[in-house]
Amino acid sequence: MTVMTKDTNSLAAFRAEIDHIDNAIHDLIMRRAEVVAEIAVAKSKLGELSSGRGVAIRPGREAQIIRRLLARHSGALPPAVVVRIWRELISANIGMQGPFEVVMYGASESLSYWDVTRSHFGSVTPTSVYNSTAQVLSKVAEGKGVIGILPAPGSGGPEGDWWPALAHAAVSEGNDGGVRIIARLPFVKSATRTEPEMVAVATVDREFTGDDRTYLLLFCRNEMSRAAVRRLLIEHGVEAEPLDTGKFDKRLMLFEAAGYISENDPRLTQVLESPEKLIERIRIAGGYAVPLQLQS
Repeated sequence: MTVMTKDTNSLAAFRAEIDHIDNAIHDLIMRRAEVVAEIAVAKSKLGELSSGRGVAIRPGREAQIIRRLLARHSGALPPAVVVRIWRELISANIGMQGPFEVVMYGASESLSYWDVTRSHFGSVTPTSVYNSTAQVLSKVAEGKGVIGILPAPGSGGPEGDWWPALAHAAVSEGNDGGVRIIARLPFVKSATRTEPEMVAVATVDREFTGDDRTYLLLFCRNEMSRAAVRRLLIEHGVEAEPLDTGKFDKRLMLFEAAGYISENDPRLTQVLESPEKLIERIRIAGGYAVPLQLQS
């Protein structure tokens, strides 16, 4: 009986400590929301939230937050739980700063697409599903605060051949109006399950995170092999791999390049000015912070 009383007292003490910890966590979450509200006021004064069709999302900053937390994480709590908690916080805080909704392609594999989208953008973010990639791109281009979720370009299936639509919509970083790729999903990949590869598109800019990839749209002067274009890029210091060729215009190619590359990168200028004059134009279709792979 004495032992049971001792154990009961210990459990009561542990539960009381958990209540205290929960209150402390809740206090910090509420303070985080207050800071986000203060940030929104500061952005409003600078005109960042009132101009353009953008949203308060900062995919580069979000990637850095998750990377930092997972790098310092220890203990028995699964890292995936930490990611889920902060993704909910981040997405809810984005919604506090202005219009924010997600439009998702879901004609096939809709359930798995939905799971990845919800895990990344949270359970309270308004989310709609459309049966065509063109509808998603249109909603992003025309709306305010709209993020689109599409199959990863160059995935090999018909669902991934939407990327040529970015050829004329992509614009230089810093300009409003162009739809571009801003993130790769899932950002944190599970070691125990296979999830569809997707990208987020929006009318906001990418950000340098230190571990990035860039999508390059190359307009060739004539039809040529992807291998030849790749050799030309590598020759001028751009490590890139071909993903796809335009279905209706074989001169249009999509490459994925290592690192964060902007349209004024001198290496791209060198490619355009090479003696062979093989490439007529290069545009940035966006890019993403490289996702993390969980080990367990």
